[in-house]
Amino acid sequence: SRTPEGVRVVQQRAYLLFTGAPVKGSKVQGNLFVSKEAGQTILYEHQKPWRRGGSLRAPSALSSCKANRNLYFNTEDKLWADEFLQEQRKRGVEKESIVLDPKFVDPEKDDFRIKAEFVIQKLGVEQIDVREAGVRKGIQKSGGTTRQERTTN
Repeated sequence: SRTPEGVRVVQQRAYLLFTGAPVKGSKVQGNLFVSKEAGQTILYEHQKPWRRGGSLRAPSALSSCKANRNLYFNTEDKLWADEFLQEQRKRGVEKESIVLDPKFVDPEKDDFRIKAEFVIQKLGVEQIDVREAGVRKGIQKSGGTTRQERTTN
């Protein structure tokens, strides 16, 4: 991926990080994991107890989560998640997850709506109106709090 200035950014460990916090029972469902980096590692986890600073830590692994119905896609490597999903399915998770191009409307213009309706239905992904996300024009401070007025286009 790249910053708005065009500087290449690569996550050194993985796309999805479990760095030691307890994740047992967490839901990892209905997500779209999309990468533009061929060979990018998908998951960094601890399958077994491990040490950090002399302390023994509990495992922190996707297999302890409720992980399912996720979509994985890499623009540069169509088989990016195949081996990963095979391994996770052996561990009992990601049974209905898929590797598939989500057919974004126009990613070059930051339009990440999904054209492929069956993807939304199969995975239970909710489309969000990104026009309502993030910081927008018309922010005013009032009494120590920030109030945001909706602008119309």
